[in-house]
Amino acid sequence: MVRAASIGFVVSMLLTAIAAWLMSTGTVHAQRAPQHVFSGQVNNFGQPINDGFVKVTVGPGFGLQPPVQEVAYEGIRGGRYKIAVEDPTRGNYSGVILQFYVVHQGRQYQWQRTVRLEPGKVTELNFDIEGWLWHQAQPRQVGNQPGGSGGMTANQEARMEMEREQMEREAEMREKEGEERREMERDRMEREDERQREREDREAEMRQEEQESRREMEEDMRREQMELERERMERETEMREKEGEERREMERQQMERETEMREKEGEERREMQRQQMEREEDMRREQMELDRQRMERGQPGVQRVAGEGSKSGPSRGLFSNNKAGEATSGIDNIMDPTMLTIIGIALTVLTTGMTLFKGD
Repeated sequence: MVRAASIGFVVSMLLTAIAAWLMSTGTVHAQRAPQHVFSGQVNNFGQPINDGFVKVTVGPGFGLQPPVQEVAYEGIRGGRYKIAVEDPTRGNYSGVILQFYVVHQGRQYQWQRTVRLEPGKVTELNFDIEGWLWHQAQPRQVGNQPGGSGGMTANQEARMEMEREQMEREAEMREKEGEERREMERDRMEREDERQREREDREAEMRQEEQESRREMEEDMRREQMELERERMERETEMREKEGEERREMERQQMERETEMREKEGEERREMQRQQMEREEDMRREQMELDRQRMERGQPGVQRVAGEGSKSGPSRGLFSNNKAGEATSGIDNIMDPTMLTIIGIALTVLTTGMTLFKGD
């Protein structure tokens, strides 16, 4: 049975080759119209497509029957295609617009852009059907160009049915492969996301550790600065206390010197007063001695009062010679040497107290 199917397949291939040769022979003798040749790569997700077809149609508005007409249909080999398009209006219309399709794995993908037909020109167009709109395509043979003659034989139909089934199986396999690839891609992306999250977590931990380390360093610096400030304040306090002690010691020494000077001045003053009093006392004694001697010699100018005996005795003042038992005046009391000594001591004590008060 397998052998019969193989024989039938070989026969159908021979018939197809003969039909194609006859068609090409008939076409050679006919004058070809100028063609616009397109070629390029056909990819899916960036990967070359090794099977499938490229189809070109012309839309309505150019007097064609039917309004949307297929003008070219060629296979894809090794990820590339080459297709020639003749002017279906035979030059009756200008600005003919072409629409391109890619038939792959039982789906017909439509290119969203259009191209203007320019007979005699060669254009390279590369396609990547990722993201194109598509719909289910009808299986067909590359040789069935529009305007072709005759229908397909049973062998051709069987071969095309086998090709369709093979295309469906291949489509299922590719769909499965695509699903596996997408699953692998999802797994890869999930792993990448997990690694990214782990990396972000590590970076966050590192940033947190850096922040904590920086805060600790700043805290240590603040403590050191506070310690330095405290030591500086202590040194300033000690210096102020030392300066205060030195100032108080200087003031005390100055007060002692002033007190000594005042005491020395008081002593000198008292000594001068004592010496003055001694001189005055000596002068009074000398004067009294002279008076006594004059009275004894009976010198004139010295007369005794009748009934008054000779009286002698020390004088009772500096400027007056009061009689015994006679009351002394206020000035005599003030000019008394004892009183003058007491007044000097009181003035010295008062001056010393005022100096101490001012120093405090």
